[in-house]
Amino acid sequence: PPMPGKKLKGVMHFFNLDEAKAMRKQVLEKQARRAVVIGGGLIGLKATEALVHLGVQVTMVELAPIILGRALDNVSSRLMAEKMQKHGVTIYTNTSVTEILGDKRVRQVKLSNGEIIDTDLVYISIGVTPESKLAEEAGITVNRGIEVNRYMQTNLPDIYAAGDVAKGYNFLTKENMVIAIWPVARKMGYFAGLSMVGKPLEYDGSIPMNSLYFEDLYTISYGETNPQNPSDYEIIEKLYDDGITYRKFVIKDNRLMGAVFVNDITHAGIVKGLIYEDIPVSKYKDKLLKRDFSFVDLPKSYRAFVYGKPFKELFAKE
Repeated sequence: PPMPGKKLKGVMHFFNLDEAKAMRKQVLEKQARRAVVIGGGLIGLKATEALVHLGVQVTMVELAPIILGRALDNVSSRLMAEKMQKHGVTIYTNTSVTEILGDKRVRQVKLSNGEIIDTDLVYISIGVTPESKLAEEAGITVNRGIEVNRYMQTNLPDIYAAGDVAKGYNFLTKENMVIAIWPVARKMGYFAGLSMVGKPLEYDGSIPMNSLYFEDLYTISYGETNPQNPSDYEIIEKLYDDGITYRKFVIKDNRLMGAVFVNDITHAGIVKGLIYEDIPVSKYKDKLLKRDFSFVDLPKSYRAFVYGKPFKELFAKE
């Protein structure tokens, strides 16, 4: 982002291994004790955790109303924020850094609310966009990501795109969007490769997925966790008696559209399967919030679908 002072020494990013090593060096050799992390997303979370482990006092500044808003909902975000605060992290939301102050080296940051914060380091973890300049210069259609069809083909017949730079099919929303995670990039690349060797297969799509943690608090989320029009969905959720375990399920037209797990993530993989296989939710909906919800709670027909075939094949070989 265009931010005055971002060229000062001590202003860094946290996007690759060299930058992570540079961060450690700044703390250990320059005796940095205070840091401001700009951005409360996945990169900001990991930068903050690393700094906390190095004994640094961290302030996180996030423009949105909650941290990790693309992965979590209001409740799970609050639980994560409370865990971070217990480890000494100060969190500002609905706030931005308007200026980084210093001489040759960063000394302070100025917030949009007028507050000035002293700091030794600043980590910018916002403003990440796909590198699409080459595609644009080649005449490929780009609109917040390279436009591709269900075979990963661009508007130029012999050019294919996959990964964070490309807008793949989201089978829940029926729209194309950038889903910037490794499993999706790998899957899109597989389908692009099939097309490129003359064996085209229509890409069946993916959904947003995130697995993240801070210290010993783990979360997993799938699909639509914060629907824009919640009245169009059925939402069932529960914060359990321990105050840190939470589950949320988003349902539409008798199908699971999204889920959030906090602390107890034991059976999150089962729910992912239900979303991907488009299994009707009516027969097991009342069991989703059980603490011991497991595979046995699902319809017999689905259990047979998942496990029946391998056993039959094994029996036939005998």
